[in-house]
Amino acid sequence: MSDASYQYLSADGWYMTFPSPAGAPSARTFFRVALWRIESDGSVQGLISPRLSKEHAAQPVSLINPPLAEGGQYVHIDDLTAEDRQHITERRFS
Repeated sequence: MSDASYQYLSADGWYMTFPSPAGAPSARTFFRVALWRIESDGSVQGLISPRLSKEHAAQPVSLINPPLAEGGQYVHIDDLTAEDRQHITERRFS
């Protein structure tokens, strides 16, 4: 059993982004950060809720660490380009 304790903070307007694979419809992949988790050592980790593919649809949806990706970074929506904002808008659930 782990004795780690965390603090959680709102992450309004924050995204985890990294370059998309070659041939993808957009140059970057974005995941909306739901919460910031403050680790016991003071480091901060964004938590995301990924879209589950059909083969994982039976798994419970939960907040997880974003995927490790070269060139990954957290970015606030105010710092995104108009093209990036449009891409995010197109991915929203209706």
